[in-house]
Amino acid sequence: MGLGITIDHTLLTPAEAAKKESMYKSHAFEEYVSELIPLNRSLPDFRGDWCKANYDHLVDTLPSVSIIICFYNEAWSTLLRSVHSVIDRTPPHLIKEVLLIDDSSSYSHLGQRLDDYIQKTWPPENGNQGKVKLIRQPNRSGLMRSRMRGIREAAKDTVLLFLDSHIEATEGWIEPMLARIKEDPKVN
Repeated sequence: MGLGITIDHTLLTPAEAAKKESMYKSHAFEEYVSELIPLNRSLPDFRGDWCKANYDHLVDTLPSVSIIICFYNEAWSTLLRSVHSVIDRTPPHLIKEVLLIDDSSSYSHLGQRLDDYIQKTWPPENGNQGKVKLIRQPNRSGLMRSRMRGIREAAKDTVLLFLDSHIEATEGWIEPMLARIKEDPKVN
């Protein structure tokens, strides 16, 4: 249920303690703990009654979205938990695609392992590429150029939505944003 995980450090073997420390140094957060959390964990619905009453009934009228997530050397668990949470907690007809823009990562887990995971988890459907598309920058280009690449690759008839590579979406996260865009497509 999205509860936190506490680690009793006295129970870690020296090898586990070293791994935990190395993971922390690599990403500057408790990646060791993140790896213990399921990628598709359930989370409570934090929305209030007002939000549910004002947006839930609009879901069938909202525009579709291309979600662009740029990353560079992201931790495995956070990147995939981001994608799983977005897909699992968004009405399927609202997501046209999720574009993962890899800004020339050097970590091995973001190479073939990521390609294979995406292919297996979100396979092509009806001759079309799967819902999640991985686009690799040939050279490190930075966040803004990676976002621009995402814009060029995105479906042309969708709302473009940029997310960080280490987020976790909850129920009803997208409806208020899309409702506001539907109401005024030029909203800032």
